[in-house]
Amino acid sequence: MSLDTQIMSRLDRIEAQTSELLAQTLPRMPQLYACILGLVAFSIADYTLKTRDIPYLSATYEQVTDYIGNESASLGVWISDALGHVDRSTPSIIAENAIRGLDAVQTCRLMVTLRARESSHNYQIVNPYGYLGGYQFGASALATVGLISTQAVQQAPKRVRQGLNPEHGVFLRNSANWLGSNYQHFLSTPRLQDAAFISLANTNVGAGFSSRALIKTNPNRIAGYVASAHLKGSGAANSWYLRGKDSRDGNGTRTSDYAKLGEEAINQRTELCGDKSLISDLLDTFTR
Repeated sequence: MSLDTQIMSRLDRIEAQTSELLAQTLPRMPQLYACILGLVAFSIADYTLKTRDIPYLSATYEQVTDYIGNESASLGVWISDALGHVDRSTPSIIAENAIRGLDAVQTCRLMVTLRARESSHNYQIVNPYGYLGGYQFGASALATVGLISTQAVQQAPKRVRQGLNPEHGVFLRNSANWLGSNYQHFLSTPRLQDAAFISLANTNVGAGFSSRALIKTNPNRIAGYVASAHLKGSGAANSWYLRGKDSRDGNGTRTSDYAKLGEEAINQRTELCGDKSLISDLLDTFTR
């Protein structure tokens, strides 16, 4: 067989194989093109919704993606904990009037720090959005701790749940929406506000342990979670502690700022919690 004949034979085989490959591939090309087009469309939509504030759509999209991201991260932590035999069981309440995972002094220090940040310790203050008291409670938080009817909040205009005036303020001043208390009684009763804060904090701590964002051997993390959840809810706290995703409230305050505030708070002495100052400790040491 001549060289030309061998070359032509090989070219014929290559052409036959190419034709066979095209015959197998062409029916699948529409699906491939559709997948590529879908990925491009998703990327454009994802970028647009994350970088532009499109009414309703952007907020809903962020909530959905945050939920999926947090659940995925929580699953990853669960697998890691199972392999490493890590105990993330929810701690019991150590002392009366204490947050789960914190002792009474740590709880007091955290409350003092957050109350100073939220209201400068003014239990009777009402901010421009209608949030109440020393810890700036809104309608949804008050419903969580059982002071406002959950059904009333659910049936109220959306702006009430968003904490926007005038609807939010009008809702809170309506005594029919309260359970066993009312607007003025809440503002004039510091002890009730303190108890409400601890109740809300324990609810948020429970959410933090359920998502595996917390561990009972790290009280600083628990305090930081409580603070960040107080600012924007347990969902935002999970996003920060599980995935490092930061967010801002309506005033531009970052979740991470409150997390750091809470983490540092439980180690800061304050006379409001019966702590002696460092100077007092030094004087006591020298006079012994």
